[in-house]
Amino acid sequence: MGVLIAGLIGGCGSETDGHAMPETTQTGMTTVRQNSTTTNSAKDTTKASGGLPAAANGTDLGACSKGNCEIRVDGPTTIPVPGYSRIGGSVRIGEISALSTTASTTVFGLPVSGSTGVGGTIFLNGLTVKIVAVQGSSAVLRLSTS
Repeated sequence: MGVLIAGLIGGCGSETDGHAMPETTQTGMTTVRQNSTTTNSAKDTTKASGGLPAAANGTDLGACSKGNCEIRVDGPTTIPVPGYSRIGGSVRIGEISALSTTASTTVFGLPVSGSTGVGGTIFLNGLTVKIVAVQGSSAVLRLSTS
């Protein structure tokens, strides 16, 4: 039981050069090491430039035409979604920060908007905008109609 508690209290590790390092916790005569797997390969696509996770559709705004995509945006951006007819043809991403990222659109000519932090979802009349990750004024967003 002492080993399990030490493992839970040990934390997630420290970060060096963008890679998590295993945390070592010593309790009495027991040493617990949390394992982490890191890759130093140039082909590692789990992180895009700037420390954000890679977006499935990169920065291709056209991938969102039907309302289903995962993209990276750098600063305020208008995302065209002409194939998703329940909103006014585009979604405007305004402020981008870890605490508050905003999205807005129009529905039958009326403004609809929302704001949330990282991990949250904004609901815009059947279109959802999930804030996957934020770093500075860049964000990875997942738009979905389901």
